[in-house]
Amino acid sequence: MSTVDPDAVAVFGEEELPVHSLLLRFASPFFEAMFVNKMAESKHRRFDVHIASKEEFQVFYDWLHPVSGRDLAITLGNMDAMLRISNYYQVQSLVDRCVGELRCAPPSAERLILSFNCGLTDLQEHFADSIAAAIDDFDLSPLKAHPDLLLDVTSRIQSVFRGQKKRLQEQIAELEDHRSKRIRAEGAKQALRQLQVISFNSCDGIQANTWVDHEVSRIRNML
Repeated sequence: MSTVDPDAVAVFGEEELPVHSLLLRFASPFFEAMFVNKMAESKHRRFDVHIASKEEFQVFYDWLHPVSGRDLAITLGNMDAMLRISNYYQVQSLVDRCVGELRCAPPSAERLILSFNCGLTDLQEHFADSIAAAIDDFDLSPLKAHPDLLLDVTSRIQSVFRGQKKRLQEQIAELEDHRSKRIRAEGAKQALRQLQVISFNSCDGIQANTWVDHEVSRIRNML
């Protein structure tokens, strides 16, 4: 591909980037349709790019190269832009790669919005759950422009609080149960000590032993 001169131009306002249309068409149904159909871009071989800066599109374009492009890493610094561009231009292999990397990336309101705009429901839910689980760690102000997303996160936060409240109630009930058992056990030990004294001081050993056996049985039922 590098031995053939570029035959198209990507335009970024006042900046331009020469590109090979065949490479774009091979990787992207969007560009295939654009260059094959009788569109102005096809006729003049120039197309405007509004979804990305020249630098971001350059990384995307380099990644499309069938040989050298596979050596380009998807990093924390470029994964958001790469997902946005590849989703817009329908390069599914790159979308899948970015989604896999983003699942391991720090969540944020911006990434939640990005996944929503790209129609990636699973990734959207992943970020929404992560934000709801540690709400104090995130700035939710970007979600003000997306009321549906803000409402969804708020609902998930309420679910987290309800789950925490339930677990707290269960722990309190368990502690109360342990406390009651401990009190009963201490009472039983004290009663046994009293029985031992009564049995030792009793004049009628047989009658005392019978009564002690009865009391011991009753105390054991308390435990």
